[in-house]
Amino acid sequence: MPKRVFFDATHTLLSGKNSGIERLVRSLLNEFESISIESRSEPSSVATKQVVFTYLGQFYPVDQRTFDELRKVAAWREDVVGCLPKFYTKIAQLACKLFPSSTVKKLLLPSSGHLGIFKLLQNYREARCLAKIQKTTEPIIPTRDDLFLCPDAYWPKNTFWEAAAHARQAGATFSIVLFDLIPVSHTELVGEKQRIAFEEYLNHLASTANLVLAISKTVRDQFCDYLVSKGTDRETWPTISWFPLGGNLPPKQPTVDSNDKASSRSADSPKDVREQISQLFSRTRMATPYLMVASFEPRKNHRFLLDVFDEIWRTNPDLPLCLVGRIGWKCNELLKRIQSHPMLNRSLFVFHDLSDKELVHCYENARGVILPSLVEGFGLPVVESLGSNRRLFVSDIPIHREVGSSDCVYFSLDSTAGLISEIAAWETEIASGSSIDHPNTQSQFVSWKQSFNVFFETSLEVFRAKHIDTHASITR
Repeated sequence: MPKRVFFDATHTLLSGKNSGIERLVRSLLNEFESISIESRSEPSSVATKQVVFTYLGQFYPVDQRTFDELRKVAAWREDVVGCLPKFYTKIAQLACKLFPSSTVKKLLLPSSGHLGIFKLLQNYREARCLAKIQKTTEPIIPTRDDLFLCPDAYWPKNTFWEAAAHARQAGATFSIVLFDLIPVSHTELVGEKQRIAFEEYLNHLASTANLVLAISKTVRDQFCDYLVSKGTDRETWPTISWFPLGGNLPPKQPTVDSNDKASSRSADSPKDVREQISQLFSRTRMATPYLMVASFEPRKNHRFLLDVFDEIWRTNPDLPLCLVGRIGWKCNELLKRIQSHPMLNRSLFVFHDLSDKELVHCYENARGVILPSLVEGFGLPVVESLGSNRRLFVSDIPIHREVGSSDCVYFSLDSTAGLISEIAAWETEIASGSSIDHPNTQSQFVSWKQSFNVFFETSLEVFRAKHIDTHASITR
């Protein structure tokens, strides 16, 4: 049994975003903080648990003060314009009118999750904050009795791998989550530079983790195939497994109480659903929108869905579509198409900054959810939609079949005709009196509590096996 269990949330604590990875990490973090870690062989033995982040190759504990400092810094990444004085917004809007350019607007009034001209200043704020924490906080000294749970994003530039290497040398055990292998399997969607950086990440993963936990069977198998293709000696492989993701949405941000433990209290307020979203997804409307929840990037395939609705709007211009997700990469042409679309704010609605409470409201009242992805590692909106009892239309790709089972309507990406036909059939059902609520029957649907239990128990099994092997080699 580990004496200490650490939960690394470095990326999410500083992210300020609300994409699938952040929702996953916050969900697992909420469950991590609710458990009491007791030894089965020694019931009186309770391991300590601690949320941590990495800086300059070391792990640091996250207490209330540290959490508050990191949240202040992350707020800028969430919505930098909203954090600035109101007079700045007025001046920036005036400048954008005087110089009507999309580039000027991106720099002066960046959208949620982007920094524009404030990028350098934000980097300075982060560096200053982390340096301050480092001076006032004692780093963690890893030992062989430590278990590190690492479900966060580790391909961005950070010092996690250096810190993990030092901890592994001290004998600590690492359980690391793998989300997908898209940059190496679909390089055309991300670019060669991203592929090279991602292969470096996979090399770190294979050499550092004691346990690699993929978020689906598909990703698990892809990682095994990748290691085989690279000629990696099987004797050096980490344990490779997978665990299911939960379908219930987490609070917006966990907090840390006076005992230095994260609680499940949400930072959202009861009035956190904006009036515009509340009205748009009100069931008193003639028709609530179809919903797509995905970051704006090529693999999510917004272009296909817009092609579908352009066809639908020719005969049914009042059927609404709402696109929800942060602005990602390689989406300039898509955004231009949306901004110049004649249906924008009439039957086409776009939000880049929804809170979890607003997202829940959208899910619970959507006419249906549509996910036309080209490729996914899991597709968290699939289980979130099924958990909200929505009729779900998804592209016919292997991971959607694995996660969605028989509860989804599958359509081909070869042409728009299939999805148009499925939407028309659903509209006919609604017109005949069917409710837009569509109860989920799939047996694979799990809660985040169940998801975390699999994650944690699998990690404990690897920890125990490692220590049994070590003990055996010492006694021989």
